Amino acid sequence: MTLRLSGLASGLDTESVIEALIEVKQQPIDTLNDELDTNSEIYDIWEEIDLATSTLSAAVTDLCSYSTWNAKNITFSDEDVVDGTVSGSLANDGDYYLIVTDLAVAHSYHTDTSAVSDTDSQLNLSGTFTINGVEITVNTTDSLEDIRDSINSETSNMDGVGATASIIGTALVLTSGETGVGNEMTITDTDGILTGLGLFNNETAAQDMAGTIDGISVSSTTNDSVSDFITGVTLNFNETGTSTIRVNRDTESIIETIDTFITAYNDLMDYLSVQTEYVDSEEAGSTDNEEGDSGLLNGDSLANQIQRKCRAILTQVTNENETVTSLYSCGIWTESEDNNFAIVDEDALEDALNSNFEEVQSLFRSYGSADPTDEDEDGLFRQLDSYLTYLLDGTGGGISTKMDTIADKDARLEDRIERMQADLETYELELWQHYAIMEEAVSTIQTSADYVLSAIGESRSDD
Repeated sequence: MTLRLSGLASGLDTESVIEALIEVKQQPIDTLNDELDTNSEIYDIWEEIDLATSTLSAAVTDLCSYSTWNAKNITFSDEDVVDGTVSGSLANDGDYYLIVTDLAVAHSYHTDTSAVSDTDSQLNLSGTFTINGVEITVNTTDSLEDIRDSINSETSNMDGVGATASIIGTALVLTSGETGVGNEMTITDTDGILTGLGLFNNETAAQDMAGTIDGISVSSTTNDSVSDFITGVTLNFNETGTSTIRVNRDTESIIETIDTFITAYNDLMDYLSVQTEYVDSEEAGSTDNEEGDSGLLNGDSLANQIQRKCRAILTQVTNENETVTSLYSCGIWTESEDNNFAIVDEDALEDALNSNFEEVQSLFRSYGSADPTDEDEDGLFRQLDSYLTYLLDGTGGGISTKMDTIADKDARLEDRIERMQADLETYELELWQHYAIMEEAVSTIQTSADYVLSAIGESRSDD
């Protein structure tokens, strides 16, 4: 370990001198650390751009999706009679007039209400009966509630059409597990227990749902989730009556998807604008960046390219012989000089979707050429999707390449800083060694001088 002597012989403030020399040598390292900090900020910015681009890509994918443009909407003039859902392009547009004359009913029995005075007293009955082949045992201590519980316990895992038991008032009710003709219960009253309670005096026959759609007879064993009447439509029948079922294109969901895209697009463009902004000193304080600071991506070629390329794709004019030739034709355009889009004319968009749907769909998502490598004739959002896919490609994509370049540069900077820091520590050690040698030399000279002066009767303290 080097002995640190701070001017004992020379009178110099050795520590301050060395600190000043080290500070000069530290400056290049500080500059590199500042560069490293800036690169870290830039890397974080590109991470945000990557995330915003991914969000935009998902919205663009939706606008290129077949299911988006073939979504259907279903409405009912009387949902008390019927409601349901529609499954995309499987259903044909049109109005269907429905008449429900009967609802599906489950086969059921109930005991005489006068058979027992209450439901929790023992009946003093014993024996067995079967429901759909499942045997139920009754003991003399059982009440009507006990019989109900035994039935539900034994039939809970029944194969095929099940059965459930309930109590209404003082009556035991047996109901088939499924509605409709063909789903009736088979009951064998082996020891006459159910007969004695009057069960077979009170039967409700199974019944199918029945009605007409546009005059065509339809029927179903169930009231719910009926999907074989109108292709692509699933219906639930709630009561008898009439209702008009309307199936049409779901333009509202298309507009919502366009809105989602516009939000994602504008978010990305706004963020890029801030990060690439040039701030003149005279403009300081009137921008989103800190006073006097330009965006860290100011002058970055890829950041500027993203803004220009996306706008260039979306502002193209295509299919000049058609009515819908651009997004402007659909009421979608830039609102100002900012690189942002908006639905500037909602009526124009709705009219285009209702009057020229195929042209709008083609503008957005068509494949314009049989050659998959020829993207210039593709729909606008097909082209945008290809560009965003390139940007987001994890191996060689625009954004990943940019981030990898920053990471590689940081790694080289860190290695360089580490080497320079090691050199600086060696330099400091050498300085202390040199000054220690100097102090020793000065001390030796002073000792010799003292000896000579002493020999002639003088001293360094004499004037």
